[in-house]
Amino acid sequence: MASLRALVLRGPDPERDGVSTWRAKDLCRIVQARFGVAYSENGMLRLLHDLGLSWQKTRPLHPEADFKAQARFKKFPPLIAEVAHDHPAAERLEVWFLDEARIGQTGRVCRRWFERGMRPRGVRDLRHQAVYLFGAVCPERDVGVALVLPTVGAAAMQAMLDELAQAVRPGAHAVVLMDRAGWHIAKSLTVPANLTPLFLPPYSPELNAIERVWLHLRERFLSHRLWPTYDAILDACCAAWNALLDETGRIRSLGTLDWATVSS
Repeated sequence: MASLRALVLRGPDPERDGVSTWRAKDLCRIVQARFGVAYSENGMLRLLHDLGLSWQKTRPLHPEADFKAQARFKKFPPLIAEVAHDHPAAERLEVWFLDEARIGQTGRVCRRWFERGMRPRGVRDLRHQAVYLFGAVCPERDVGVALVLPTVGAAAMQAMLDELAQAVRPGAHAVVLMDRAGWHIAKSLTVPANLTPLFLPPYSPELNAIERVWLHLRERFLSHRLWPTYDAILDACCAAWNALLDETGRIRSLGTLDWATVSS
């Protein structure tokens, strides 16, 4: 079972195996050849489910992603210790994840339950009006803050940092994980005294827990929608974010990363 699970997680080599993703019948053939055990396709699907596996859409992987840099970044305690050393007056440290998402009329479709063997239809707008949802979450506290703005840039980022600074607990200091987008590192930014940016390795969105929040909002609230005006998009983003905040424990469950924690 362990060997089969490892095989599935590793995935096929398209050049060697002739397929880009494993099908149930491929795995039935491999298990028969390697282990001498025969499964039907339905039996193989049940076995994969029992192994804790599910059929999921893959995340795009940038060819220049540096896995060694990502592994080093996940050695989080030394990074946190350095921030604590630089801010001895802080009573405690908080870890926040910050980013922004473009939400607009150029919509997307998502998965939905439907009749087996039939592909459902989903509404997708093709116009281009959009807003930018700036957001930050602290999974440990199960809280978040957001601004819906018309553009990205240094001014928008400054407004977001100022908003985030007000959400940090009194006496605490926030470590804010984010990427190096141009407006995140603009020289004109004035970082509030209770925030310390901690920049992720290049091409590493999977290290930013707020990416899970964006996916949740898109899948649950912001797909299959037609918005006639800018204000309609803005209202939908506000409603989606407020629904996220109203669901106790949702930010914690979406955003908690085992390596990105602060010891009490």
